[in-house]
Parts: sequence; structure tokens; C-alpha cells
Amino acid sequence: MHVNCMLCRKPYDINHSDSQYRKLIEKQTKYYICQSCHSKTTKEASAMSEIKPESLDPNGYDKLIT
Repeated sequence: MHVNCMLCRKPYDINHSDSQYRKLIEKQTKYYICQSCHSKTTKEASAMSEIKPESLDPNGYDKLIT
């Protein structure tokens, strides 16, 4: 599947191994964010808010919800 990152606008080819692939195929979302932009955004948000993402979901339950 060909997609463009909504933040950096770079084109990417993704397949079923990408974590966002299923949501895009099932039309749950139409936006894709590449791993690089995702990491940068997460780090910036953590630095600004002083909240770590792992403290919000320490047991990883969000990964079980599809």
C-alpha cells in the first residue's frame, strides 16, 4: 500500500507488518504517520508535558484493542 506521512509528506510503501496498516485498510483512519515522525512527536510531547507514554498504559492493554 502506498501512503504519505501526514507530517513530513514523504511517500512510504507499507504492508501488513506495519502497525497502522490494518486501520488504514479497514478505513478506521485515513492518516499515516511514519515511525520517524511518530518518535519525534512522542518525545516532544513527553518533554513538554513531563508525562511518559508508558506510564499511561503500563500493562500494554492498548495493544490488545484493535
